[in-house]
Amino acid sequence: GMSSALVELFGATLLTKDGLIPTEQALTSKSKIGIYFSAHWCGPCRGFTPVAAAAYSQLKDSGESGFEVVFVSADQDQEAFDSYYAEMPWVAIPFDKLDDVKDALETKFNVRGIPQLSIIDQTGTLLTNQGREVVAKHGKNAFPFTPEHLESLASEQKQKSETVIKEFSSKFLLALLGSAPDSKVQYVILALAGPQKDRAVDSLAKLLPALEDAHPGELVV
Repeated sequence: GMSSALVELFGATLLTKDGLIPTEQALTSKSKIGIYFSAHWCGPCRGFTPVAAAAYSQLKDSGESGFEVVFVSADQDQEAFDSYYAEMPWVAIPFDKLDDVKDALETKFNVRGIPQLSIIDQTGTLLTNQGREVVAKHGKNAFPFTPEHLESLASEQKQKSETVIKEFSSKFLLALLGSAPDSKVQYVILALAGPQKDRAVDSLAKLLPALEDAHPGELVV
């Protein structure tokens, strides 16, 4: 059944903020479970943990009790584990039990690097290994992490950004054109080298079709 699959994955006991409790008890009412592969020595993990913790707490505060996260630590020792787990609001595999399950979990969920947040259902079936990306993008709205839900979030996001780009580009054009909309317009756009270069080029590529639509034949880049 559901609980035996989860006990097989995580072991018989989980560490909670109130101490050790049986895995079945910790996860019994949870429809979705995040498996958080992380460690304090890893910079990107330290960046993502507060983001995930905020989403987790907001979800709980909104009355959603069907989600739990299990921390699978790659910390070097008990002390590092304890101090990092102190920053987290969810449950964890106890440090001294990691040897029993960690390798199997990393293999099963194809962990190539950390942080990774894999989302499973109660039967242990994988929904997505992209939990980190979707939580970073959508926060608590990423729940319940089903493919259908994530797809609809992605298309909403796409529509929203297209609308923003169209609105921005027409305002941008009007500001440039001033009161002479008939004159030829010439843009010279410099994508400067540096950390934002790829984003600038990407934004520009998205902007151009909207500019072309608004002012056909007047665009020189």
